[in-house]
Amino acid sequence: WRSPSSSHSLSAGVRGGHYAVVFVESKPELVQPTTAQAQPVYANIRLGALILLHAEGTETYDVKLTDVVLAPPTAADDLGLRLTVANQSNTHVFPKASLAVFSSDKRLVAKAEAPEKRFLPGQTDSITLTWSGKLPPGETEADAELALRGAAHRTLRDVTADYEAFRFNTMIAKLMELTN
Repeated sequence: WRSPSSSHSLSAGVRGGHYAVVFVESKPELVQPTTAQAQPVYANIRLGALILLHAEGTETYDVKLTDVVLAPPTAADDLGLRLTVANQSNTHVFPKASLAVFSSDKRLVAKAEAPEKRFLPGQTDSITLTWSGKLPPGETEADAELALRGAAHRTLRDVTADYEAFRFNTMIAKLMELTN
């Protein structure tokens, strides 16, 4: 093996994250010499790496949430949340969906979280989250569904307004409030 060295940098004016692909290849080594019955056999190893290069401070975030479906629990299915995430940013994003279940008097009844998921720039994929718990005595599924649906709709309305007005910190705070 040779000890390779490589230097990669982003061109001036580049924004966000970009990739460099690096391959390292060993020199062929004799693994089976020539015999009366066979030709010599040589082997070598090729390793590749995909390296994310990041232009610090140039990230632009543009994430679209569509096809948001809140499915109430049934006898056969758990309470479910499904949404489509489109990362139109120039960098990776790592959304982590949370689902909070509130009682009709706005008390937190339960919470569920989906695992964090990586979205590459330009990637569109879905996130699904379910809650299989039981509601406390005196609460009906309809009460919890109405409270949750109302909170989700108010948050979606407020987050959309904040996004359009470029108030990203406020937008994130409202999403965190919904998940708590």
